[in-house]
Amino acid sequence: MNSNRFSFLCRTKTCFGKNALDHLPFELTGMGAQKPFVLHDSPSHEAGPVKQLIRAFQDSGMPLGIPAGFEPGTPLTKKALKEYYQVYTDKGFDSIIAVGGDAVCNAAKLLNLSVSNGPEVLQHQDNSFRLTQPVNPLAVLPTVMGMGRATDCTALIENSRYRHPELAPDIALATRKMVTGQKLTQVVDAVLACLA
Repeated sequence: MNSNRFSFLCRTKTCFGKNALDHLPFELTGMGAQKPFVLHDSPSHEAGPVKQLIRAFQDSGMPLGIPAGFEPGTPLTKKALKEYYQVYTDKGFDSIIAVGGDAVCNAAKLLNLSVSNGPEVLQHQDNSFRLTQPVNPLAVLPTVMGMGRATDCTALIENSRYRHPELAPDIALATRKMVTGQKLTQVVDAVLACLA
C-alpha cells in the first residue's frame, strides 16, 4: 500500500474568497434551485450578513424568502420547525440557505429533510428512516464560531438525534462579508466552522 496517495470524499462543496458570496446564486442555479428560503438568527440580520446576502442575489432574478430570525440559544422545537415547513411548502421554495451559527444550520438540515421527504421522516431517529426523495439544495453560511456541526451529517431537535449522509449541506460558504465581527480571529473561526 502506498501511504503517499489517498482520496478524500466530502459531500459538501466549500467556497470561500472575495467573490464567493456573489457566486452563490450561480452555484444554487447549477443545482436546480430557483427560489431559496433563508433561515437566519437575529444577530445575522441585525449585523448585516443577511443584507449582504440580499445584495449578492439582487441581480440574479432569484427571489429570497426571509422569515423572522430566531434568537440564538433558543432550542429548536418541532413546533417551530412545523411553522417553517408550512411557509416553505405554501410559498413553493426549492432550496435553503442557512445564515448564522450551529443552531441555524441544524434547523436548516432538519427543515430540508422534512420538506424533501415529508414531515413524517422526523418521527424516526438515527438511521431508522429511509429517504424516498433526494434532498433539496442546502447552503450554510456560518457567521460566527461554531462547534463544527454546521457541515456534518447530524442534527438535533428536542433531544432527538438524526444522522444521515444527506443531512450534510451541499455548500459551505465562508467570506469576511458574512462574519458578524470583523476581527481576524472571528473570520478564521467562521471559516473553520465550514471546514469542520
